Amino acid sequence: FCRNDCLYCGLRRSNAQLARYRLSEEQIVDACRAGHAAGFRTFVLQGGEDPALDDGRIERLLRRLRADFPDSALTLSLGERSALTYRRWREAGADRYLLRHEAADAACYARLHPPEMSQQRRLACLDTLRDLGYQTGAGMMVGAPGQGVADLVADLSYLERFRPEMVGIGPYLPQQQTPLAGSPSGSAARTLLLLSMVRLMLPDALLPATTALASLLMDGRERGI
Repeated sequence: FCRNDCLYCGLRRSNAQLARYRLSEEQIVDACRAGHAAGFRTFVLQGGEDPALDDGRIERLLRRLRADFPDSALTLSLGERSALTYRRWREAGADRYLLRHEAADAACYARLHPPEMSQQRRLACLDTLRDLGYQTGAGMMVGAPGQGVADLVADLSYLERFRPEMVGIGPYLPQQQTPLAGSPSGSAARTLLLLSMVRLMLPDALLPATTALASLLMDGRERGI
């Protein structure tokens, strides 16, 4: 569930064809328990900007996971929230927060989002997360509709200035229940080039090989690594 209506995203609130779900606290804890037994020491709690995932619910979950898995990193990816919310979750045990900046160029951002969404607010959220001591993750799609080389240069410049601990980069993939359904996919080759550039720019950053790469190339995840 998500309150936003981003033009590229299949999870957008206007998509009435989507089968939506919410995991219970016990389902999440059980998944983390299974992951911990398998050797994982990072857990990412990710969802849409869902009003049902209120401050208290996430805070309780974080405290439980922190108590059960004290040797593991807890990462959140729950979108734009207030500074107070981010502080509560940090104090409850969250270590990292993923919030892709999406587009450092304001005009490019506006082409991908409805008017009620603000690039300035999104970048301010990233600044707040950094100030609160989160390991912070930013990033963008490659090949989004209307995106040019200058836009990607702006993204790289932003990443160089902000120096996030994590960077998520993946090719744009059109989703059929969105206004941008007819747009072509982003380039896997350009995505790999940008991953290489970011690795040189930020040698210590966590830089995932995203699932979108594997959707374009049979060996996309391996080539990303």
